Amino acid sequence: MQTLTLFEDVKLSKGYTRSALIDIGRNTFYFIPNGLVKIIDRYNRKDNIDFLDNYKKKYIEEFKEWYDFLVSKDLVFEVTYSQIEYFEQLSNSFDYPFDIQNITILLNNKNKEYIKKIFDEKFHAITRNVGIVVADEVSLDFLGSLIKTIHNEDFLVAVQLIVKEEMMSYGKILLEAIPNGFMNIRYSSIPIEKGYFETSAYKGQWVKLSPNMLLYNEIQHYHPYFNKKLFIGGEGEIKCAPESEEIHGFLKDIRTVEQLRNIISSNSFQRYWNITKNKICICKDCEMRNMCVDNRIPIMQYANGDWQCKGNCNYNPYVAKWADEDGYVPVEECGTYSKETGFVPDKKKITALNKQIWDEDE
Repeated sequence: MQTLTLFEDVKLSKGYTRSALIDIGRNTFYFIPNGLVKIIDRYNRKDNIDFLDNYKKKYIEEFKEWYDFLVSKDLVFEVTYSQIEYFEQLSNSFDYPFDIQNITILLNNKNKEYIKKIFDEKFHAITRNVGIVVADEVSLDFLGSLIKTIHNEDFLVAVQLIVKEEMMSYGKILLEAIPNGFMNIRYSSIPIEKGYFETSAYKGQWVKLSPNMLLYNEIQHYHPYFNKKLFIGGEGEIKCAPESEEIHGFLKDIRTVEQLRNIISSNSFQRYWNITKNKICICKDCEMRNMCVDNRIPIMQYANGDWQCKGNCNYNPYVAKWADEDGYVPVEECGTYSKETGFVPDKKKITALNKQIWDEDE
């Protein structure tokens, strides 16, 4: 008996209006109708129905188009059910061996000595990834000294520098001085010292989509933007992210690694870590939630446990349109808000809107 089987690095992500098939191995994705998701769910790795005999006979034309697509993209394969056991399912578990996945630092003359001190004290032990946004008043000599401190003989730390375009020549010197390719540099024309993290170059007008296994697994358990992140601001303030208004301490008061670990392990610092996309209203109806890194802060929790984020995303999953596309409407036109459950989609409104929008596109 033949059964339809998704490759293990192909993940289904069901949305309200359409769904996505995420091809993690190729770092891409495809939009598919929700009806196809039902078919795949029904037959994937099942032994009670002969997929080919039953479905092909009933929906031969519809099936052939989508089945040929799935096979041509190497998203599915056919196998007898007795052989399924030889194709092990991949775990969706997620773990990270250090306290923090990455530290982002806004470096300037106000906090530079504190920054260097934490690395002198081997604060590398809490992470292996450091991002440094360099204000242009910081001397190049100090920057070189800091990079050498970070790249000491005990730790292999990946460093990304974001510096002004005028520092390009010195950046090349730094790259040559650091062995093993553990540093890269992004050059910015933005006046960094005036608020790089408030600009579209950092925050972006759009969410960042990244179809990869590490991110997919993290999204199943945590918030992909806030989980295990640490931000150090221009005044030496310690925050979970630059978007957060809550300050958890200052570097000038930190003397040991354990002091910093105590802050990181606190409930207030980890407030957003466990808020998954499936707990965020509107996001949970989006077909792209399993590959999306969204920096909007969760600000309100409803009675059912769902959260509301600050501001709207530029994608409306109820009409499958981005804000810069013809036919886009704000999500507020697709439903109402409830104190108990957050956003409540209005099926009749959404059906009428989609008919109007997509009929006009044809």
